[in-house]
Amino acid sequence: MFQTVREKLFLSFLLIALVPLLIFGVSTYLHITKSLENELQLTTGKDVDQANQFIVNMLQSVKEDARMFAANPLVRQGEHELPVFYDKQEDVVLGYNKPNGTVASRIFAEFERYAWTHPNVAYVYLGTEDGGYLQWPQKKVGKAGYNPKYRPWYKQALQNPGQVMLSEPYPSFLGDNFIISTTTTVNNEQGQLIGVMGIDISLTQLSEFVGESNKNNQNPLFLFTQDGIILTHPNPDMHFQHISKLDIGTRLGEEDRDYDWHRLVRDREGFFATTMQGRDVLIHFQTSPDTGWKLATVTDKAELMAKNRQVAINISLAVLLLLILMVWTIPFITRFLTRPLDEIVAHLKELQKGNFIATLSSVILRREDEIGEVAQAMDVMQKERYQAEEELKKSNEELAGLFEQLTSTEEELRAQFEELWDKQKKIEKSEERYRLATEGANDAIWDWDIRTNQMVISKRWLDQLPWSVEEDVDVAKLWWQSIHPNDLAQADACLREHLAGQTAVYLCEYRIKDKRGQNLWVMARGKALFDENGTAVRMAGSFTNITEHKMRELQIQHMAYYDSLTGLPNRVAIVEQLAAETKQQAAQGAILFIDLDNFKLVNDSFGYAQGDRLLVDVARQLQVIAGEHFVARLGGDEFIILLKGIVKPAVVESLAKQITQAIDQPFGADDNYFMVTSSVGIALYPQDGNQPDKLMRSADIALHQAKRKGKSCYQWFQERFEQQMLARLYMEKGLREAIANNHLVLHYQPIVDLVTGTAVGLEALVRWQHPERGLAFPDQFMSVAEESGLIVDMGQWVLRAACQFGKELLDNGKELNLAVNVSVKELLQADFVDQVALVLSETAFPSRYLELEIVETLLIENFSVAIPKLRALRSIGVQISLDDFGTGYSSLHYLTELPIDIIKIDRSFLAGAMESNKQAAIVETMVALAHRLQLTVVAEGVETEEQRQFLKQLCCDKVQGYLISKPVDQAKVYELI
Repeated sequence: MFQTVREKLFLSFLLIALVPLLIFGVSTYLHITKSLENELQLTTGKDVDQANQFIVNMLQSVKEDARMFAANPLVRQGEHELPVFYDKQEDVVLGYNKPNGTVASRIFAEFERYAWTHPNVAYVYLGTEDGGYLQWPQKKVGKAGYNPKYRPWYKQALQNPGQVMLSEPYPSFLGDNFIISTTTTVNNEQGQLIGVMGIDISLTQLSEFVGESNKNNQNPLFLFTQDGIILTHPNPDMHFQHISKLDIGTRLGEEDRDYDWHRLVRDREGFFATTMQGRDVLIHFQTSPDTGWKLATVTDKAELMAKNRQVAINISLAVLLLLILMVWTIPFITRFLTRPLDEIVAHLKELQKGNFIATLSSVILRREDEIGEVAQAMDVMQKERYQAEEELKKSNEELAGLFEQLTSTEEELRAQFEELWDKQKKIEKSEERYRLATEGANDAIWDWDIRTNQMVISKRWLDQLPWSVEEDVDVAKLWWQSIHPNDLAQADACLREHLAGQTAVYLCEYRIKDKRGQNLWVMARGKALFDENGTAVRMAGSFTNITEHKMRELQIQHMAYYDSLTGLPNRVAIVEQLAAETKQQAAQGAILFIDLDNFKLVNDSFGYAQGDRLLVDVARQLQVIAGEHFVARLGGDEFIILLKGIVKPAVVESLAKQITQAIDQPFGADDNYFMVTSSVGIALYPQDGNQPDKLMRSADIALHQAKRKGKSCYQWFQERFEQQMLARLYMEKGLREAIANNHLVLHYQPIVDLVTGTAVGLEALVRWQHPERGLAFPDQFMSVAEESGLIVDMGQWVLRAACQFGKELLDNGKELNLAVNVSVKELLQADFVDQVALVLSETAFPSRYLELEIVETLLIENFSVAIPKLRALRSIGVQISLDDFGTGYSSLHYLTELPIDIIKIDRSFLAGAMESNKQAAIVETMVALAHRLQLTVVAEGVETEEQRQFLKQLCCDKVQGYLISKPVDQAKVYELI
């Protein structure tokens, strides 16, 4: 199939036409589909913008009203003038709405006048620092025990004094409505804080607006918070439900997976296709920059697909009609184009049979296209061949006669000519070989007549020697004078051995000087000719320039044993030195393993060029200190000094002290200098190792122990160090298996509100359930986890397990904060914030219940890197707690800069406060300072009733410790809360 040109043309035309048609059809369909999606996205975007503008305008108006009330002179007089309920045992009958002229009744009248003109307002209220409270609308009684200072709206305003704050939606105190609080602080005429003014907005008005909008809109709207709580929805039953109840991204019969509603909670805006309650829909959503809420529109995908289906049918019909037309017309076109080729093929077959008389038709010969040119060329070739055949026949007859005459003489002449030609070629080749060998070769060809001491050498090489080329020059004498003095004896010895018949050939390497006075390495080769008496009479050979090869050989040898940066011997050299030393019987000595402390900071802060410069300076310092002793660089910032025969501790320690003191100096110049310290590990041989690997490993172990002691010091090797290292390696291996095999468990210690005595939170504490040793506590394995980096994987497991348990508690009606400890290594991970957000999303645990505890000392050391991440965590609703407060820097400057919500007073301060007035004063100052900074205070390690009463007098917010409960497993938590 498709053998002929006609068939191939048909296929080519069909493909050339079919491919553009298919591309045109597909691209047109995709373009129209994209246009419909863009049009839909633009329409729904306008709906979202309109709804968002209404909400923003409504909230902005209420915020301005709250600011106006806070500045009202009458409201500023409310301090000590409002009814107080928190100290009442029973509900109190209210009467401040009567026109009795009191400040409370006048303020209520203002609230009532404002509320009648703003129907979307649910409550207008004022709470004061002394516990007073006044609100519109008036209830028949005031609730006994009600203290406004413990309400979310009051705390929110105190944390942001002078600003008008907007809360997330929450149920009212009476539980009859969901509201949004707009609150701001109120100051008296002297600028002192007296209370908080608030206006609550009912979400009913907002729901009605969205409901009216959905009646006139084909794309229903719904509103939800960043945590996924639905505020308004066309279906009133969905109000204040989680967005997962909408069944977004699920189909009947599918198993649980990463639902599309996660995108609505996680992303700020988007437009994507999904399913809702079994229907294919398109969702467009975006986040309001003013409120942080999210608005979404839902469009039935079937509407868009109906338009696309009609477009696809029209395009497919058009492409099919064009394809049918081409299939019908292409055979006629190809047949017309290939008809002349049929005639040419038939003519060629006649020529192949030997019929040169037949000619092509005049129609083809008159064509002016390529086929006509081919036909004309064939016709000319056919005629020229016919004429040539005729002429050859005549010439052949004439030459036949001459050939017979010349045949007899030709044989004789040919024999003579070939003999002369062979002799001439042999002479020329012999001369050419000699000329090329002497002048064209890179080597020098020499010939030495030993009896006359005359030497001939290639002129090309003579030009490189330091004497002029003349006929009367004694080449042999001058050549021997050019040999390097240190190599002269070797060259003479090799020559004498060959002339004495001891070696088959003369072979020797030595140096000579050229015209520039530089040394050239040459390889001299030769062979002597002996007479019948065995005496050498003549010798010939060559000189080869091997300078480059010799230099490369020396360079390779140097690179193999020396460091390219410092010029010191490298690891290969020190291993050979140690191997040779330890093989000797009764050999003894010491090695010092030196490492620069925090060298990585130099490269990171000043660049690798400065780091290399530092290494070169340190190498010079060590060479000066070591003197005649062997100094080598192992690589990186590690060096070794070998002390042969020196085992006296005083001598070795003196050298180690010199090293640490010499390196502990400023390096650099001007303002661009830095300080570097060093640690030294010392090992003796043969007692600490009689093999290079063992000895270096012992010194390395001693070095690591020096670094653990605090760096900038030296340490002798001890066998217990090796045992400790093996134990830590075993611990690290077991801990890695524990993380992989889920052998970690969490215990939880309750955190109790000091006023109410109820549990308000839990601190998650990790334990290792070892299959053989039983339950292990953090002090047994946490340091290994920190040093090995396993703390990152462990921290991710703890965070996920704690959030899963927190979600379980919420599902059982227990609203408790979960506190999780975070190491600085975890915090410094580039994707830490994203990992926290991902865990919260996957576990469906609300971020406002998660509290991350950061240790003060390690946090301050990484202040500039940690602050942006802590702020990002707070922006998604996570609370930040400063653990072990008071044990670190405790700088007031850092406290003002740190984005934290809670401080936890370390147990050491509380234990001392019961015995020392100074310690008690410190704890009192900590609590007062934290409250002035509007931070929550948690006291750790409360073990006695006396400690609890002391903290209660200081108005400490929360406590935890063995007095309340020791850490318990997950099952026992339900018994405590």
